[in-house]
Amino acid sequence: MRILSSIWLLAIASATSQANSNDLVLNITGELAYPVPCKFSSDTIEVDFGDNLHHNAVDGVRYEQVLETLDCSAAAVNALKLRFVGEGAEFDSEVLNTTHGDLAIEIRQSGNKLANGEWLNFTATPPKLSAVPIVRPGRVLTPGQFTATATLEVDYQ
Repeated sequence: MRILSSIWLLAIASATSQANSNDLVLNITGELAYPVPCKFSSDTIEVDFGDNLHHNAVDGVRYEQVLETLDCSAAAVNALKLRFVGEGAEFDSEVLNTTHGDLAIEIRQSGNKLANGEWLNFTATPPKLSAVPIVRPGRVLTPGQFTATATLEVDYQ
């Protein structure tokens, strides 16, 4: 009888314990982040071809301007990539359109064309980028001002 009463008390204690317990949902969230891996010295990169661009001398070689170099010394990883994105020229979507219909800007990486929207992988040493004006094939430029705009994106994994 003593064993039976002990079992009975254990069953009552267990039922009471479950009836009084409160389940609590514990949600834990967070975000692991790297420090910003690359920085420019300013929020806007200005490429000024000046006002000595001769309309009949734009040949895709002359007037090439080096773009500001990125500082990626804070990169915690070596899997970086960049691209520029802008409105493509009517005659070549891989280059940047300008406000002058027959003139476009080609972005180059170490002398090679970097297509609009194409990702370029690199390590903590940023690639050398440049911009050069090009002419729509078969056209002669008329003098006048021009502008072009693009976004340079840097991404890391």
